[in-house]
Amino acid sequence: VAIFAIGWMNLGSWRRFGLEYLPRDFGTGVSDPRVGIRMRQIDHDTLPLFLKAVRWSVPKGRRLLAFPDAPEVPFLAGRPSSTRTFYEFFGDGGQGGPHSYLDQFDVSTLEAVVLNLEPEFSRPVNRSEFEKLRNRFPYVLRFGKYLLMTRDQVPLS
Repeated sequence: VAIFAIGWMNLGSWRRFGLEYLPRDFGTGVSDPRVGIRMRQIDHDTLPLFLKAVRWSVPKGRRLLAFPDAPEVPFLAGRPSSTRTFYEFFGDGGQGGPHSYLDQFDVSTLEAVVLNLEPEFSRPVNRSEFEKLRNRFPYVLRFGKYLLMTRDQVPLS
């Protein structure tokens, strides 16, 4: 009960609890059928366009590779995930082991890749992995903390 009370009374983000105060700003909802949650204003402003671009880039039924630590992207976009874990921290290559992220996937079968630039648990994609992806997916768009990398240019109008 005490943990519930502390969490209920804490007006800041729980992610940095005890380290620094980060105010919550979850006052805005999004009018997307898969997103029935309240979120920060910055996410509200970028998420609809981001999901539209992802859905355009990855046809229905095709898999989406969104990593590291981005299980929400395939779900919100309505596309199946190429990863076998929610967070790459739990996979073979998530902590800089002998395998890279890209060793886990056949990127030649993918239409697009989403990179999370601010993973919470796993290491970020390193420069050499990014360059390998960039060679395969030359068009790059940034949406907040995500990079959408595609083979074809995405029409945003």
